[in-house]
Amino acid sequence: MTQGINPNPFASAELLVKEVNVLVSLPEICLRLREILAAPDHSRKEVADVLKYDPAMSSRVLRIVNCAYFGLPSRVQNISQALGILGEQELKNLVFVSAIVKRLTSSAQGMDIQRFWKSSVLAAVCARNLGKQAHNTAQEELFLTGLMLNIGKLVLYTKEPVLYATMAQLKDITRTDFGMEQDLLGYDHCEVGALLARQWNFSEQLSQSIAHHHDNPGTTTGAHQVVMHFAAWFSDQLYNTDSCDPASLEPYPFQTILLDKLGMLFETGYGLLEQSVVEYLQIYEAFCGDSPDVH
Repeated sequence: MTQGINPNPFASAELLVKEVNVLVSLPEICLRLREILAAPDHSRKEVADVLKYDPAMSSRVLRIVNCAYFGLPSRVQNISQALGILGEQELKNLVFVSAIVKRLTSSAQGMDIQRFWKSSVLAAVCARNLGKQAHNTAQEELFLTGLMLNIGKLVLYTKEPVLYATMAQLKDITRTDFGMEQDLLGYDHCEVGALLARQWNFSEQLSQSIAHHHDNPGTTTGAHQVVMHFAAWFSDQLYNTDSCDPASLEPYPFQTILLDKLGMLFETGYGLLEQSVVEYLQIYEAFCGDSPDVH
């Protein structure tokens, strides 16, 4: 463990999450929407009515739905229409993602929040594209999982800005962020993020993907986890270097191990990365309200 540095007073990830419970709690609209969708006899009108009472949320969701990423043939005018096109589960995910982005962005301090969300949106788009190519049926959850992969990092660094500053000082291309977090704290952002996902009652598969997205690729199993591992690696290129040019990539063993597990050639994966870079630029603006720099 690194000596002489104590950037975080929390002895465990559990204590940290408990401390920031109010900060990271989901808004009432998300809880109400989840409750309605869980009822077997719910109607589309009930779902639309939940959003009707939150005009700001409705506006954000419609802005996302109408962005070029979804490629809809005509503009969606209202939530009922969006429901008919996207379906309930994808609309629910968009509401949750929008709420999470808004809630945590407003509380972030001392870190490059634009870079964080750019890399998170890239992970989400990359995961969805890889899942589609690998014929994974849970593409909507892959997007949500990708966006939340590093949510623990945002909460961890926001709560303790001294940790963020310390990490920047210790930055070493031979050491990973989560490795340095483990050295300094005894836990990392993966553990924090998984605990948050469980607190929000997301699926165990989603929580496990967050918890293990930096595991050794050789031990990674299951298509969902493999997809998230690859998406995490690619989005980290953007977060750590402010660049995500697929042309600079070579078929190193790390990537090829993961693509082999998906039954995918490197050339196919490379093409999906190029596609993801284009698409994430489109959806980032819709989620976060401004355009990222084009690299």
